Order: sequence, then structure tokens, then C-alpha cells
Amino acid sequence: MPKKIVIIGAGAGGGISLSQLRRALSNEDVEITIIDQTGRTDFQPSYVFLALGEKKPEEISRDISQLNDSRVRAVKDTVISVDAANRVVKTSGGSYQYDYLIMSPGPSIDPSSLKGHEATHSVWTMEDSLRLRDAVKNFKGGNVLISVSTQWYKCPPVPWEMALLLDDYFRRKNIRDKVKITVAHPVSRPMEMYGPGLSEPFSKMLDDRNIEGIYGRRVSSVDAEKKRAIMDNGETVGFDLSIVAPPHLPPDFIKNNDDLRSPRGWAATNIRDFRNPKYEDVFAIGDVIAPTIQIGMAGVLAHFQADTVSSAIAEEIAGYPFMEYNKVAVCIIATGGSGVFSYCDLAGKLTDPKVKFPECRMIGNDPLFRFAHDLYEVNFLSSIYGSR
Repeated sequence: MPKKIVIIGAGAGGGISLSQLRRALSNEDVEITIIDQTGRTDFQPSYVFLALGEKKPEEISRDISQLNDSRVRAVKDTVISVDAANRVVKTSGGSYQYDYLIMSPGPSIDPSSLKGHEATHSVWTMEDSLRLRDAVKNFKGGNVLISVSTQWYKCPPVPWEMALLLDDYFRRKNIRDKVKITVAHPVSRPMEMYGPGLSEPFSKMLDDRNIEGIYGRRVSSVDAEKKRAIMDNGETVGFDLSIVAPPHLPPDFIKNNDDLRSPRGWAATNIRDFRNPKYEDVFAIGDVIAPTIQIGMAGVLAHFQADTVSSAIAEEIAGYPFMEYNKVAVCIIATGGSGVFSYCDLAGKLTDPKVKFPECRMIGNDPLFRFAHDLYEVNFLSSIYGSR
């Protein structure tokens, strides 16, 4: 009988897990099912470029149907529940038995839970980025507010990255003098969650480009009629264009399952091999474990977690060597025609709760790093889909 592996989510965590398992188990009798609600793999760091009209959807996305072959079945569907005791994943369209389960569905992004969300824009989904593209294109001037509505959201640097990209965009359109750009965020200074190695250079960069900040605050609701964001302390901030990270919540099939949920309400896991504490055949990686292990939601972190999870499964099936979790993160943050290359060592923060920040530093700010961002986009998609 073939070993059955089910993967929930086709993003960085699920997609890379599939790619690694397909290669490591090429000579084994396995059946892999990958289930994704959107039916796509997107290179999500490029949503910001989609919003500025610099990318097209087809350049940053692949349909998971391209993954189908004799051993891989790709399914566009919504996961309803996981019965870990009986090893069954139930979806709106069927059910799937497994020997191993990898959960990397990403968060549930729920704009409707933010009152007045209809007056805001977002760059955290492809569909919202395309809607924002039209708003940015037609923007003639006024106040731009960039903020978040929850502590946890995909790609923590995005509010400042988007501010820098809009600064560059409006300068190229010769209307920057008509635009005020403000970032409102719960941290006390830009990029504070990554420590002074990134916070200090980013603070200077934002000051140099006349980007204002309101810190220690997040958006709790929006007065859509008056175009005012109500912050969590009751203060209001007016805007002509707002970009707010909508609430990011744990998926219902995790949130409502005592076997899968951690005390923080997200997916339970560990940082050695990412197994569930109760069921060793269940693994969780990516954004759904970020609040559990107290690091940011980022594709690069899901990528390295996928390496470890896939090797753990391949070790049991085929004696494949186990790959220790690589507790580092590298990220290119676009600033316009240039890009900031940053490096973080997460080992201290992941293993010692007393450590407040990971060890991060800015390697450089150069147009070559902006080019490298595009190269990584191509490499990411090809590593999962090849020439398909």
C-alpha cells in the first residue's frame, strides 16, 4: 500500500514541502494530495509590485492543477476539519485519508471583522492588491495611511516597504509634494520587532524620505463615511487613501480543534521537527505557527520549516537524512529602484523566551538587491512547478 501524504496549503510551506518530498521519495510508493483554497501558488512578496502596476498576476502565480501527475493530486477546496485520531482531512468537497499530514494553510484573512473595512485597501491578497492598483493609479494627492488591524499579519515589513514604494512611485509621477504618507503601527519605532540592527537604519530611511509615523497604535475600526481610522486608543486619523492589513485569524479547522490548537489559539507545534504534540503524523508550519513560536509570518521561515518537515517524513519512509531547522531568515525589502537586504538569526529568540529580538542586521541597500528580489520570485515558483 502506498504511503499517503496530505498537504494543506500550496504556498511557501506547502509548496516547498511538496517539492522536497517529490524529490526525496522519487523511488518510493507514495501518494501526495495537496489541497489549497485558492487553487494557486502566489509569490506573495510581489503583491506590492502588483499593487503598483509593476507586475501582472500571471507573472507571480501558478495554478496548482499544473502539479498533477501520477503521484501528486492537486485539489482546489476548503478544509473543513481534521480528524487526527482517524487520520482524515474533510473538505467541502470530500475527505482524504493520510499517513502523514502537513498543515500550512496560512491565516484566515477576514476583512469583514474590521468595521468599516470597505473604505480601506489591502496588499495582503492578490485580489486586494489588484483593487489597490486601480486606486493608486487614480490617486491625485492627499493623505495616505498605512496600518494594521491585528498584531499578526503576513510579512511584517510590508507597511514600511509599501510606504517607501509609494514614496518612490509618487516622486516618479511628480506629485510627491501633494502626498502625505503615514505609517501607524503597534511597535514603538519602525521595524522594532527586528531589533536595532534594522530599526535604526529604517528609521533614518523613512525620515529622509519624509514618511511620518504614528507608533504604539493600530486600527481598531474605520469610519467609512468620513474616511477616518479609529485607533485602538480612540484617536482618529483621516485619510484619502488607506492601506490596512485586515484581521489575520487562525483557520477554523485549527481554531476549533483541541488536538490541533496551541494555547495561543493557533497551530500547535515544536521547533525541532514541527510535529503536533499529540499526533506525531501531523505537522504544522508557516504562518499558522508564527504566533505559537512567536516569530513573524514570512514565506522564508515557512520555506526552511518545510525543508525540515519533508525530511522528517522522508526519513521515516525511506531513511532520508533528517534536516535540522535552519533558524535564519533573509529578506529583500524593496524601497523603490533599490532594495534592502536583511539577515536575521532567530536561534536565540526561538530558544530563550527572555530574548526580545532576533539578531538582525541590514547587509546593504542597493539596486542589485531589487533585481535579486525578481530572481528569487522566478526561482521560488520554478522550485515547485519546474518548467510546468
